[in-house]
Amino acid sequence: MYGEQFTFFSHDAPGDPSMENLLEALLDQPGFGTKCMDTADRGEPRSPECDTDYGSFMMRPHVSYSTWQMFN
Repeated sequence: MYGEQFTFFSHDAPGDPSMENLLEALLDQPGFGTKCMDTADRGEPRSPECDTDYGSFMMRPHVSYSTWQMFN
């Protein structure tokens, strides 16, 4: 719909467990951004979260109290 898109990731903290988990998730098959692809042809079930209509779905991110205090 919007043409080719690119994601850039800088691995600034090698050895950090949380960054290693993120890197593994980005590079693991089937690939970044393909979670909700139609997998019926491979006999795999779709993830339940792929059935959500994200045009009407809103999720408020968690903001810590100390961060909230900075803006209020």
